Amino acid sequence: MYLWNPLRKLKVNLSQYLIGAVCIITTVFICNIVNHLSNLYILDNYENEALDKKTIYFAVKPESYVNMEILLEENIVENATLLLHSKGSGLYYEVIFTSGKNDIFNGKFFTKEDFKSENRMAVVGFETTYDNNHIYINGNSYTVKEIMKENINKAMNYSVFYTEGRLDNILPSSTFAIASQSKKDIKKTLEGLRSQLEEQGMKLEIINYRKTQYSDFIDYHRELLIIITGLAIILYLMNIVSIVFWLMSKGSKERVWYLFGYNHIKLRLGLEYIRIFIISLIIGLVLSLFVWNNDSNVIYNTIISTSIIIFVEIASLLIVLSVHKSQ
Repeated sequence: MYLWNPLRKLKVNLSQYLIGAVCIITTVFICNIVNHLSNLYILDNYENEALDKKTIYFAVKPESYVNMEILLEENIVENATLLLHSKGSGLYYEVIFTSGKNDIFNGKFFTKEDFKSENRMAVVGFETTYDNNHIYINGNSYTVKEIMKENINKAMNYSVFYTEGRLDNILPSSTFAIASQSKKDIKKTLEGLRSQLEEQGMKLEIINYRKTQYSDFIDYHRELLIIITGLAIILYLMNIVSIVFWLMSKGSKERVWYLFGYNHIKLRLGLEYIRIFIISLIIGLVLSLFVWNNDSNVIYNTIISTSIIIFVEIASLLIVLSVHKSQ
């Protein structure tokens, strides 16, 4: 005999509302964390790299002075730019030598004469501020030769490229970089420099600069990342508990499906959960976007956040379904 239970529908709805609420909280949490970490990364000047993805970074071993006066005579750095980029220097780059039309200056800003003398010269980005045709770096004055045109790379518009004119005594305490508009010219320059340094008894070692940047970022914000990880674990467990509670409320429905001979019961439950999840995800993203409305990286951050959320929710569902037995 069927007994009417007025709390049954309420129980089912509560389980759905619980899953929806946890999904929305997860979405808002992950979106804001991704956005916060992204902004921290940019503020730390790790992502404000003026040089593009084609740039190759390297170090010179052993650490002593390097004599590169041969660059004035040989076409080793051709259609490319050789720079020093010290860690933490932001957007200030010391140009060791540059030549050709495919370098980052299009071959028209610096000349060979700028690298022969000790005159301090600089080329600045479109948005860079300076005073009376001079710019000051670490207390030293540099004459501004040219202003670069506005660049699609925003970081380039605030960068300063300067030269000390010291080819005969370069300290390899900074990271070397080879930049160009052509990967072919970068590779050619790299091999030429490698050969020249080996003749001086030195070794050129390629640096995975991005990997180093991420490692530095993690070390610097270790405590924050530990707290975020702890909160993420708690939130992940909340997702699993909410799914378990939801499945318990589906016990009667599972038994009906079983009696009617329906197959793929777990798949049916999974699809029903995904429907709730999609609705909750959309609500969570809309709530987060109200906070992000002035963020220039909103599209990128949203894509990253959504990918993480989908992974977390699907992983939670699969874990619960893998141990769940249909009655």
